[in-house]
Amino acid sequence: MIDLHKASKMQTGQIKKNITQAAVKEPLFKTDLMYTAPARGHWTIAHTPMIVPESHMIYLCASACMRGVVLSALEYGGMDRFSMIMLYDHDLYEGKMEEVMIDGISEAIDALDKRPAQVMAFTSCIHHFLACDIRYVYQKLNERYKDIDFVKCYMIPTIKKGKITPEEWMQVSLYDALEKTDSLEERSVNIIGSNFPFDKENELYKILHNAGYIIRDLPTMTKYSQYKDMAKSRVNIYTLPVARFSAGKLNRRLGQQELYMPLTFNFRDIKSQLDKLPDALGDKNIDTSIALEYENRAYEELKMTKELIGDSIIAIDHEVMPRYLSLARMLIEFGYNVKDIYADIILPEEEEDLEFIKMHASDITIHATTNYACRMADRDLAEKSDKIVIAIGQKAAYFTGTSHFVNILDGGGYWGFYGAYKISQLIKEAYLNEKDVPKIISIKGFGCSGEGCRL
Repeated sequence: MIDLHKASKMQTGQIKKNITQAAVKEPLFKTDLMYTAPARGHWTIAHTPMIVPESHMIYLCASACMRGVVLSALEYGGMDRFSMIMLYDHDLYEGKMEEVMIDGISEAIDALDKRPAQVMAFTSCIHHFLACDIRYVYQKLNERYKDIDFVKCYMIPTIKKGKITPEEWMQVSLYDALEKTDSLEERSVNIIGSNFPFDKENELYKILHNAGYIIRDLPTMTKYSQYKDMAKSRVNIYTLPVARFSAGKLNRRLGQQELYMPLTFNFRDIKSQLDKLPDALGDKNIDTSIALEYENRAYEELKMTKELIGDSIIAIDHEVMPRYLSLARMLIEFGYNVKDIYADIILPEEEEDLEFIKMHASDITIHATTNYACRMADRDLAEKSDKIVIAIGQKAAYFTGTSHFVNILDGGGYWGFYGAYKISQLIKEAYLNEKDVPKIISIKGFGCSGEGCRL
């Protein structure tokens, strides 16, 4: 991937010489002191576990780290499904880490009014620095509570720059309680990897539903038995790359096929994915012909929105979706005035879209949002401009200073031509109606609620 941390502002043309290195593992630019914008809508490890129904989270760490987690849980009303075990210096030098973990988790469980179906215990950096015997801990807990599924989870920010990120680990842990079944249901799929429910109006969902498939989507579930039934599905479909490790582990552990259907707004790529779907699922009876209707509707909606907003400036935030450059490219192809992109990485699969942007919209500026210089960046583009500035994403709204913005994160559960249609509608709505940006973006976990983090 291309890492843009080094510079606070960078023209796309300036990184042309580096694009051939886009697939290297190491960042192309050194990561120094980092800045975090006060746009807090993204989900954390205090939010994502909540989508597993009837589960309970227990966090074990020192007070400094615990503060952020507990405040996140408190903010969305999730304290009834949250417990914490504080670690102190004497727990370390007295060699009692395993004892503290076993007794602390037991005490937390016994104090609950209702026994949870699953307990997700989060160990922190210090457990692994001290080589705590985690296997022994869970062995004892499983012996003590035979009616509870214990899942190993991790709160280790020190692995953020490693091979697998904390977010990817979380997606792996979410499905670790699924148990192998003797026979998988032939016409059934799971949608994995997103905190948001998969929109049932998109063409991929409709195609599968029309073909008689059972579609299981974790963020829509209210019972633990529904979650456990995910082990019966033959295929795991994921649209966001954060679920790659999870899909791979489920393939090895449960024998479920993995199928990557990336969220993109490149119309050609969407067509190609749908054309390959029957072969990918080994089902020649799947009819994808409805995709043309969705494509035409998206095309007309994008044209109408462009006519409405005219030459308004568009700014895009990379947290909107992993392949945010495909969004930029689509808008450019329809004549939208895209001027600014706020991003820190470019995925290898976005190389073609980046090349298109460099060729057809070379005046676009890419801003590295976590560079320390952004702390002092001017955030008055909307004020200075004689045109309306429409921000797609919370960080784009923050850095441009606009009140016209589309509040969406991680794809919002959208996919395909229908996703393009919805984005166009949201741009139209943002143009017509201003929002209280500071109030909205200061709230952690956009779309998360105390009732299971479902919209």
